[in-house]
Amino acid sequence: MVIGKIKRVMSAMTSVPAVLAQHADVHERQLLLAGRQAAAVPCALVTMSWRRLADAAIAAAPDGSFTTSVTGDEVARGKPHPDPYLAAAAALGVAPERCVAIEDSPTGVASALAAGCATLGVPHVVPLESATGLTIVDSLVGIELGQLERLDRPA
Repeated sequence: MVIGKIKRVMSAMTSVPAVLAQHADVHERQLLLAGRQAAAVPCALVTMSWRRLADAAIAAAPDGSFTTSVTGDEVARGKPHPDPYLAAAAALGVAPERCVAIEDSPTGVASALAAGCATLGVPHVVPLESATGLTIVDSLVGIELGQLERLDRPA
């Protein structure tokens, strides 16, 4: 699986994209990605890393993990601005309001919420503060695709 400061945008249900935090248990990430692939849900990698680093991470992921990707050097404004998530949603052909972001940082959460994505926060290094549209969990252990569809949406 992908290692490093990379987030994934993956879908929770058909056409409901989300972001998968890199620090989650490898087995749990694999289960979520496999479930997403089995449901034929598009998936994008969203990272503020440069394209060359993201491409290496994508190459290390299982085949078919990502439909598209957005990197920090491809957006005018990175996180906490909404631009990365807006670009990912557009590339996937879905409205950001139908997206679910899985994030581990305050700047990533702010970016996803500003874009209008429901957000699942999985704190890693820095704690996350409550916000409308943000659901905070300790880990991705036990999280299933159907749960992502039922997350609170930003106002």
